[in-house]
Order: sequence, then C-alpha cells, then structure tokens
Amino acid sequence: MKTRRVKVLALSALATFTMLSCALPEPVSNLFATPTPTSTPTPIPSPTPEFITPDQDLAAILASAPDGATLPLGPGTFHLSQSLLINASLTLIGRGPGQTRIVSSASEEVLRFSGSGMLTVRGIAFEYSGSSQASILVFDRGTADITDIELSGAIHDEGLAHAALVVEGSASVDLQVSRIYDSPEATGIVARDNATLIVENCVIDNVGLGIAVIDRAEATIVTNEVRETLIGFLAAGEASAVLRDNIFAEGELLGIFFDDETSGSVTGNQVSGSSIGIMVSGASSPTIVDNEVFGCTNSIAVADTASPTIGDNNLHDNDSNQVEPFTP
Repeated sequence: MKTRRVKVLALSALATFTMLSCALPEPVSNLFATPTPTSTPTPIPSPTPEFITPDQDLAAILASAPDGATLPLGPGTFHLSQSLLINASLTLIGRGPGQTRIVSSASEEVLRFSGSGMLTVRGIAFEYSGSSQASILVFDRGTADITDIELSGAIHDEGLAHAALVVEGSASVDLQVSRIYDSPEATGIVARDNATLIVENCVIDNVGLGIAVIDRAEATIVTNEVRETLIGFLAAGEASAVLRDNIFAEGELLGIFFDDETSGSVTGNQVSGSSIGIMVSGASSPTIVDNEVFGCTNSIAVADTASPTIGDNNLHDNDSNQVEPFTP
C-alpha cells in the first residue's frame, strides 16, 4: 500500500509541474527551456577612405602599391622631404592642380619613375621648394601618360642636367594640357638619350629654356605656347623634332634653334619677340615652311654648314625679313 501511494503522489506532482510550466509567462518559462545557441555577429568593416589625404605617408603608400593600382589623391598639399620613387605601373589621380599639390624639398627630383610599365598622372600640381639643383619629374624607363598637371620651381645647373620634366634613357612620355612655369633658372622640358617625347596643348612660361631635345631623342611638339624664355626650343646632338602649330613668344635670344646634326620639321608655328626667330646651325637639316615670324631682329638665320629646306614663310615686321647667313 505504501509503495502504491508513493507512485500516485509522484505522478500527481509531475502533472502539476508540467501544468505550471506551460502556464508560466514567456520570460519565466524560458528559464526551463534548453538555451538556443547564439551566433557571433559579423563585424561591420570600416569604410574605405575615398582618397589619400596629406596627413598620410604618401611615399610609403606609393612604395607598397601593387602593380596596376589606382591611387586617388585628395585635396590639400602633400609636403615631402624625400623623393617619390616609383617602379610599379600606377595611376595617380588628383582633384586638379588647383586642389591637389605635392610640394617637395627633396634633392635631385620630386618624383622619379623607373619602371618598365606605365605611370599615369592626372590633376596634380608638383612644386620644388628646395634651394639646390633639382628636377621635378624624371622618367628614365617605361612610358608615362600625363594630363592636367602643373610643374614649378625647378633649378638646374649648366649642361641641362635638371629640368622641370626630364625624359631620359629609353623612356617615352606623352604630356597633354599642362603648364610648366616659374622656373627661370631651369629648362622646362628636356628629352635626352634615346627618349621619346610628345608635348601637346601645353603652356610653358617664365623658364630659362622652354623645351630641349638632345642626343638621339625624338620629339613631337604640337599646339603649345612657349613664352618668356631665353630660348624657346632647342634641338642638339642627333635629335629629331617635329614642331607644328606652336606659339613661341618673347624668347629673348632665340625662338627656335636647331644645331649640330639635328633634323625634323618646323611648320605652322608663330615666332615673335626674339633676337633671332629661327636659327639653324651646325650640320642640321630641318624643313622650315609655313611659319609666321614677326617682331624679331632677324627672322631666320643660317650658320655653319647647316642645310635646311626653307619654303614659304610669312616674315614681317622684323628688322630683317630675309633668310640671312649668321655670323657671330
């Protein structure tokens, strides 16, 4: 009898507990439920900056950038004391030369590209702020596509060692819609060795020598304005150059100068305000046709054993409107 009574009491207690559990409010009943495992929430990544800012280490970012990377530079001035050395194929895009500036006091050059690929540059102003002899952009290998930039402040020594833009070695550079200025003690652009240069729709003003193409370099110079120089354009060595539809104004000594064993063509250019508008000397042999030369002391001068092909040109309002031999 006692055993049967214990069983009845146990069954009764179990039934009562089950009813209480089902009747309890939700929060209380959950105390008796088996806990449901919870998953760890996935962290939300921090937003990637839209552009590189002046307070970041630009040199380190460029040095570690992978081949083919596009690096947007934000507005502001990036102050540097060391040269930017680039070997990878990169694209640097600023907000425009009026907003994105790189100002450097580094010796020798502000930026040097030595890669075998391509460097693309858009919308950046580069300025050299030091006091020693230095270039701004130097390319000694690979190719470069440059548009909408400004270069200022270069300082050079004798012999065209430095310039605002230096294209040397086997490099090939295409410069479009840009300005080089305020480097009165330097050359705006020099192409040397076996380099290839294209300059189109650019303005070069207030520099010592506008554009120099020397050694065995080749250049195509089209629809540019070169103003306030000592010499607007120089070809020397065995260089070859095509000058077409440019304006060379206020070149104190010479507007266009072909020397040594250079060759090429000078067509459709306007030359004014120089001691000699177009000078051909050494053993050079350019073709000179359909140019306008005015406001110069001598319009076209030929010296040494030079043998230019001179066609119809509009020579007017010069002290001499003739093609004349030049005697130092």
